[in-house]
Amino acid sequence: MSQQEAEEISLTWQYDASYDFYNMEEDEEDLVAFLDEKERGEFVFSVKDEEELIAFLMIEQMGDSMDLGLGMRPDYWSRKRCHFLKGCDVFFKKEL
Repeated sequence: MSQQEAEEISLTWQYDASYDFYNMEEDEEDLVAFLDEKERGEFVFSVKDEEELIAFLMIEQMGDSMDLGLGMRPDYWSRKRCHFLKGCDVFFKKEL
């Protein structure tokens, strides 16, 4: 994920009241880590529909297990455009 994409996500993706705990500024420590290119490292990936940023995926090996995180652009979530999640599920079943 590029720095520009991380900034776009953290500064412009704002969720409605019932989901506002997903807003990056709700957790200062997570926000700082997400904006730090070294902290994001090789664990955070952009998810795009064509060239349009629609989500991000975080994958980190933690001992014998993996920690997965997923964030979807608020307007995609609100339109219930979650079809890419099925694609992620298929990818993980095949690749991992």
